[in-house]
Amino acid sequence: MIEFTRKIVHAMVDIPEKVVVTAVNGDQTTILKISVGPGEAGKIIGKHGRTANALRTLLTAAAAKEKRRVIVEIAGSQGPVRNMDRAIPIILRPARNCARQGTRSSQGQPAIN
Repeated sequence: MIEFTRKIVHAMVDIPEKVVVTAVNGDQTTILKISVGPGEAGKIIGKHGRTANALRTLLTAAAAKEKRRVIVEIAGSQGPVRNMDRAIPIILRPARNCARQGTRSSQGQPAIN
């Protein structure tokens, strides 16, 4: 997985010689630390973190084949830029219909039937 990450990051930066990818393996989780040269961290993160999220998606898929989880940390020459180790699960549920009988509206008042 380190070599896969290194190839992807090398293609994104201007100075590929400064790219360092290290892995810390746990029982079920691997922490990948990506360090790049000065001014290159923004290229890895991308606008609004979209590139970093895409990279994380690819690495999560690769780790799933090995039945592992992956955490990605991106650091520039000045230190950590964005720590993405706080994975927050997002659960999508269908919206509730507040106009149903017996439900309450968002202000806590009885719904109008």
